[in-house]
Amino acid sequence: KLRETKYIRSLRCSMVLWGLLLLGVLNGAAALSHTVSSSSSKVLSPVVVNDSHDSSLASFSMLSKKSNGPKNASNTNDESEKSSCSATAPRFYSQKALSSAKFTLQCSRECVAYRSKIKNFTPSKTMKGSKTMMLVVAHWKENLEWLSKQPLCYMVMEKVGNGYDADSDPSLVVLNKGNEASSYLTFIVDNYKKLPDNVAFVHGDQVSEHAVDLVPMLSTINPDSYGYASLN
Repeated sequence: KLRETKYIRSLRCSMVLWGLLLLGVLNGAAALSHTVSSSSSKVLSPVVVNDSHDSSLASFSMLSKKSNGPKNASNTNDESEKSSCSATAPRFYSQKALSSAKFTLQCSRECVAYRSKIKNFTPSKTMKGSKTMMLVVAHWKENLEWLSKQPLCYMVMEKVGNGYDADSDPSLVVLNKGNEASSYLTFIVDNYKKLPDNVAFVHGDQVSEHAVDLVPMLSTINPDSYGYASLN
């Protein structure tokens, strides 16, 4: 009886294993059939792809690369979308500019991503949509030529006595006290009810003792990583 029981258990185990093996074969066959069917349908109904510009740019302009419409119509839409964003980040010369239509468009994440891309950087995947971003620069006498290389709209807060204050809008001139903090605080207080969605506050130097090169950093930054983040 003991031998018979062991034999029956062994037989049952074998039947279960063979059953599982057969089930795996059947599932594999079904998956293969589905793959072949999908491939066939793709061949019969090809997707029109717009290759008029770099493929990764389309994701930042929020336009789908795939279209069932005419190829030339897709090209037209892409070109108009690209031309709406300036290739160089615009500088705003007064606090009132934050309420302008130009600010709303040119300072959108979408345009930031576009400018990063054409300068051969890879923007964050979150850099899309209409949320606004801005760079506020606390300036003394630093060389600001680097600002044209970074992708964010920017505003320069001048200090009284730095040689640039006389030609600047009074709303952008701060007493030479409190180092850069006074410039940042002035911008926040003056624009509290119309602040951009994201603001980066920086010194006038492209590279400093406590910060890396700001051009690649601002071109690849993820604004959704933290509610507040130090750029040091």
